[in-house]
Amino acid sequence: MNPYKRLKTSLWVAALVALPFAANAGAPTPIDPEALKLDQQVGTLKNEVLQLNRALNAQEQALLYPAFSRTDIYVNIDVRGFLLTDMLVSIDGGTPFTFAYTERQSTAFTDGGWHRLARTNVTQGPHRLHAEFTGHYITAKPGDPPIHGSLETSFNKQLASLDIVLPLAGLGQSLQMDSVQRLQAPSTLIDSDDASQQWKLDNARVDYRLGSVGDPRLKAAQFYETEGRYFTALTELLNIADEAGSDDSFSQDYFWLLAECYLSFGLKPQAEAVYDRLAQMTQSAPETLGRARLRIAEFEYERGYLPEATRDLMRLRETLPQALLIEWQDLLSRVLMEQGRYNEAVEVLTELDNIDEHTPFMEYNLGVAMVNDGRVAQGRNLLDRVGRMRPKTVKDLALRDRANLALGYSFLRNELGGSAIPAFNRVQVEGPFSNRALLGLGWSQLAPRGDLQNRAAIGDEDDVERSLNAFSSLGVLIRPGYLEDDLFKRSALRPFARGKVAKEAEEALLRALVPWVELVKRDRMDPAVQEGMLAIPYALERLGAHEQALDRYLIAIKTLEEGRSRIDEGIESLNKLAMIETIVRRDVDAESGWDWRLRDLPDLPETYWLTSLLSEHRFQEALKNYRDLRFLARRLDTWEDRLQRIESGARAVPPVPADLLIAARRSRDWLPQDLPGIRLRSSDHLGTVSEVEGADSAPAKAPVELSLADAPPAFDGPSEKLAVTVPDIDRLRPLLSDIGTAQAAWLRDLGVKELEAQKQQLEKYLLEARFSMARIYDHKIQAEDSAAEGEE
Repeated sequence: MNPYKRLKTSLWVAALVALPFAANAGAPTPIDPEALKLDQQVGTLKNEVLQLNRALNAQEQALLYPAFSRTDIYVNIDVRGFLLTDMLVSIDGGTPFTFAYTERQSTAFTDGGWHRLARTNVTQGPHRLHAEFTGHYITAKPGDPPIHGSLETSFNKQLASLDIVLPLAGLGQSLQMDSVQRLQAPSTLIDSDDASQQWKLDNARVDYRLGSVGDPRLKAAQFYETEGRYFTALTELLNIADEAGSDDSFSQDYFWLLAECYLSFGLKPQAEAVYDRLAQMTQSAPETLGRARLRIAEFEYERGYLPEATRDLMRLRETLPQALLIEWQDLLSRVLMEQGRYNEAVEVLTELDNIDEHTPFMEYNLGVAMVNDGRVAQGRNLLDRVGRMRPKTVKDLALRDRANLALGYSFLRNELGGSAIPAFNRVQVEGPFSNRALLGLGWSQLAPRGDLQNRAAIGDEDDVERSLNAFSSLGVLIRPGYLEDDLFKRSALRPFARGKVAKEAEEALLRALVPWVELVKRDRMDPAVQEGMLAIPYALERLGAHEQALDRYLIAIKTLEEGRSRIDEGIESLNKLAMIETIVRRDVDAESGWDWRLRDLPDLPETYWLTSLLSEHRFQEALKNYRDLRFLARRLDTWEDRLQRIESGARAVPPVPADLLIAARRSRDWLPQDLPGIRLRSSDHLGTVSEVEGADSAPAKAPVELSLADAPPAFDGPSEKLAVTVPDIDRLRPLLSDIGTAQAAWLRDLGVKELEAQKQQLEKYLLEARFSMARIYDHKIQAEDSAAEGEE
């Protein structure tokens, strides 16, 4: 079996592998202060780059898209089950704006978001708009023709920014900011068999406020959030607040979205501040607020802030809605178990007397906590119940196997081999735990049988056999007699003369060989398989088959040396950051932040040995931070290129319309109404007036000399604000590089430490194999010497 094929499975299975055994679990992994320090530094840098991006984006918009000409075109879909694939829009027959939607982007419309297809400048006056779309229903069959639609309409651009929304069925809108003009465009998709569809637009006027539910930019941010582009969504939301000048009147939808984007991108302090504000704004959504607090605590748990997570969850209990109680118990128990506080975890999971509502994962954790807290019988009973459940999903099946493996080794470590066998028998033939189950099943045959266990803990055989009929398990593959008759043929063993071994011991050794023979056919780089390769010659030696044992030890030594060489290659590759860089390059532009998940693994020497480590939070969260740093560095590089385009693009912006200048000159609304009228009469030369007259005063006796004021020391327009932010790019780039290097080094050292530990284990196996071979040779020499003495 290809060793890398197994790595393509979802990493939640690997996460199950990393769960602690139900008995004799080692001490929890201590939190590395260096990891927490790096996480805090990364968070600070992420927020700084976000604020810089916010400022640069706002100034870019002000320079390239002034309000009097800016026109934004949005797409809105309100057709259930319809997936948009392509969109084209052109104004006055100009260069069209096009966009090809991925499936994920198309489904992002389902949560009510709008996609901003284009932002452009349009001059004042009437214009023609043409739009086309292509898509299909989610129920479409292969070969079904796509659905096409088109739109021809006109709109009038005034001296304010205009937002045009192209709706696909349902309610459609076109919004204009200041004059508040909305073009309603109700349209309905007819049957999918029809190849084309037309939209119609009607004029209407509707008001909306910045940051309100009807704000198209809030809808665009919602689209980005659903798509997983949290950095872009945050920039959009913050720019809305900048334009409004204050967010005091914004809707709660705005703040919910802002908080979710902050947390999803990994900016917990900012998210927490917004959630606190929401808690003060409303008391009508306690469940939503409670769920948000749980997400905050989950972030702290995964990032390693365990005391903080414990404190927040304990505090949350006082106001927790009943509907969130199970989620709260689940998370708090995991946080406590991560700290080795098993007794407290048991109390959290049992004090409310709602075990019947627990999920299988919670039952498993409760069993683990009880065994490690000394309540072995109760813990085994729970693990046995999880190990017998009827799996409905792949996750259930993996958890069932994990529970049986933990239960089996719990019995085995306590010399209860007879009780361990049924638990190992329930594990799948092919799965993430099957190799270790086969190994344990063999050792269970050689372990003391132990006392009869309570039936509630290990169950009766009839029930076990019925449960095995649902899927292929080791109990079916390694059933009595299945391999007994042709054991030596299947294992490529030659017939041998057995030594003098007690009948009962001989039968136990033969039974142990059955699962081990199956085990060693599998991937030889698996540690369980390697131990099995040593277990077989051990059994053969006990049976008196010394020649066969020597052959098997030689094969084992060769395999172990190969594994040691591959680990050395892995360490060398890891020192070059090959695996980390490969993972990052696969998803380099993703803005997922904390929500990013490692889906598959690169085909590199070290990857196979690090599967368990890669599934742990301490590695995954550090990897997320490193990937985010790389993303932020790329964003700064992008802005460096964009700044050059902004400078040239600003020269192409349409000039300020004469109507706008005239309106500005004529505007006197700012003058207080109670002031007396003042009239200025200019003289023939610039800078003086010949006469200043007030409404109630006589003409001045002497002219007043006026002159032009000095120019202001500095302008504060969009160009100047943009220039001020440029040095921040140069300041942040080396900081991102330095923290990124430190984060990569931490990941590398963690991986190398894991590989070195596995290499030490291989060294122990090699030492044991060579010592066993020496012992066999010694016995052989002694037997030959005894035979020679007998002949004499």
